Amino acid sequence: MKQYRGRKPKPRHKPNFCLVINSQAADFSQDKIKKLILAISQTDTDYSVVDTDIPKEISFRIKRSLQRFPTGIIACGGDGTVNMVARHLIRRTSALGIYPLGKFNNIYRSLFGKPDLDKAIGHILSRQNKRIDQGLISGQVFLGSLGIGLMPEMHQMMENKRLPRFAIGWSRLAAQAAAAVPPREFSLKVDEFAFQISPLALNINLLPYSVGLPLTPASIADDGKCEIIFDVGRGQAVFSSYIRQIYKQKYLYSDDIRMYRGTKITLAPTAGQRLYIDGDIIDAPSNELNIEIFTKRIRVLCKTEE
Repeated sequence: MKQYRGRKPKPRHKPNFCLVINSQAADFSQDKIKKLILAISQTDTDYSVVDTDIPKEISFRIKRSLQRFPTGIIACGGDGTVNMVARHLIRRTSALGIYPLGKFNNIYRSLFGKPDLDKAIGHILSRQNKRIDQGLISGQVFLGSLGIGLMPEMHQMMENKRLPRFAIGWSRLAAQAAAAVPPREFSLKVDEFAFQISPLALNINLLPYSVGLPLTPASIADDGKCEIIFDVGRGQAVFSSYIRQIYKQKYLYSDDIRMYRGTKITLAPTAGQRLYIDGDIIDAPSNELNIEIFTKRIRVLCKTEE
């Protein structure tokens, strides 16, 4: 090997992770965090911890961590925590790690299956990654899904309750939620197709799971497309039956509840509407929502053989 006098070899860059911890997550415990930290420590990997409930402080500390070019920023929480971390990783070489401690864990379920902390640690420590798509709605990032009507209502009904264990429980929940949603007319445009609809449920999914249910099993994480599902209105859709079949993964979209695929979606009027976005409920930011899908913008820590 050729030697150069007066030149010191560059120090080897040691892998490092930044752990963003949401202590308010539904399935959070200190023991689970200690388990992750112990696993990282045993691999001769540095780590830092962001543990605060103040969003501005979290954002500041993630940005400061990115100056060290971490291998990954690990979201230790639910879908909202994953979304918060992902916003800082668009088109970055640092990857998003997911340690599922939330109630629904829709994003983790969609990418890796049923939440399993040992498997999650395996994905994180592999230091391998794959790229997934990212959606943008009026300037706000989402990775999993956006819902109007039925999904926000179901999410709020389950806020202080456990998830139903059986199909009949999901069916009853869906019937109650549908009865609480007032019908409203929307103009929907999906790429070059335009519709006038009055749905009780409208969802835009990049990934299959929303509110713990596999709404769009056909969704692919890196194909640059999203799935748009909505009912035709006029009381034709029976949501108790729909959600029961979705839970059993037996529903086929047809006339009553339809599915389309696209990359650019416009929806109006949305003033006063509540939106479900990656586990959080927010008020619609404008009277017209413009949604666009961007392909392979975020790296996710994932064993390549998976």
